[in-house]
Amino acid sequence: MKKITLSILICSLLIGSTLLSCGKYEEGPSISFIPKLVRLQQTWKCVEEVSASGIASTPADDGSYIEFREGGIYRLYDHSYMNPLNISFLAGTWEFSEDKTQIYINCTYTDPLFGTVFNLSYPDDTCTIVRLKQNDLGLRDKDGDKYYYVHQ
Repeated sequence: MKKITLSILICSLLIGSTLLSCGKYEEGPSISFIPKLVRLQQTWKCVEEVSASGIASTPADDGSYIEFREGGIYRLYDHSYMNPLNISFLAGTWEFSEDKTQIYINCTYTDPLFGTVFNLSYPDDTCTIVRLKQNDLGLRDKDGDKYYYVHQ
């Protein structure tokens, strides 16, 4: 009886340690039963910015947020940046990288006066996911700056 109990304990520890080491993201979660797509497709409000040098700051609470919607639809509502231009939001697309550790974002803006379309994606519009929990999102841009969001 002791051998069976010991065997079950050892198997449980091995399986548990294997599952805990399966996390794709630096800051978690280690394991989640909610698919990555479902966790990402929400409305997110930025609550902290950390520069590549480690300096943390809290962005102004001006009502800005981002949305990752079903079907690859991305929307940015950045009121501090867009209010002088009288733009309510920027629309674009998003998609996961093949291994779902990065997000590719492409935003465009059509000028209402001239009808000119501007591509607002930076030269490298790829963000690395550092945290993707049900109510927590962390992204790192190409410069190493991190942005932390909470589900709104």
